[in-house]
Amino acid sequence: MNCPACQAQIPDGAAFCDQCGASIGGAVPGGAPAPLIFPPAGPPVAGGTTCPSCGTPFVPGTAFCDNCGASLTGAGAPQPAQPSPQPQPPFPQPQQPFPQPQQPFPQPQPIPGVLPPTPARLMISGQTIAVPQKAEVTIGRADVASSSFPDIDLTPYGASPQTGVSRMHAKLSWQGAWMIEDLNSTNGTTLRGQKLVPRQKTPINTGDTIIIGTLQLTFYAS
Repeated sequence: MNCPACQAQIPDGAAFCDQCGASIGGAVPGGAPAPLIFPPAGPPVAGGTTCPSCGTPFVPGTAFCDNCGASLTGAGAPQPAQPSPQPQPPFPQPQQPFPQPQQPFPQPQPIPGVLPPTPARLMISGQTIAVPQKAEVTIGRADVASSSFPDIDLTPYGASPQTGVSRMHAKLSWQGAWMIEDLNSTNGTTLRGQKLVPRQKTPINTGDTIIIGTLQLTFYAS
């Protein structure tokens, strides 16, 4: 049997052309399907499916249902698989704890400029020279011409250019302990029999002997 509209072959008893959808024998599209006489059921057609309107089987690629005339465009096509949502990573956790200090905090050091807790003195030829209650005390001989006035003036005790005492010869300082320093004098300063390195502070203890030029002094801190 041929379709009267497109001349395509259609099965006997079809109500509509499965190629152009033309009505065969006055059937109304979408209406009640015309009764068909199907051959005995056999194995299903490979790749076949059913009309979404009337449930009549058809072969994929057929444009219209030959039973009810419904459009089969897209019917039986596999639906694309929806991608499954990807799991979101959890919030990052800190890899390492905050670093702990490896060493204890440094202990406070004596601060230069702090006054000594007890007075000190120098002894020379049986005479006592009080050390001023200051953080730094210069020792030498006064010289008006050069406006040089040390804190401890040894001029009354024999200091002169001839005895090798410079205007600013040495310095005592308190830094949590008493220190003595040669001020780059011409003839140097000796402590406990050792000549001091100029501009280098050296600890001095009570009872230590100091030689400034040719003058010998003894230091006491009490």
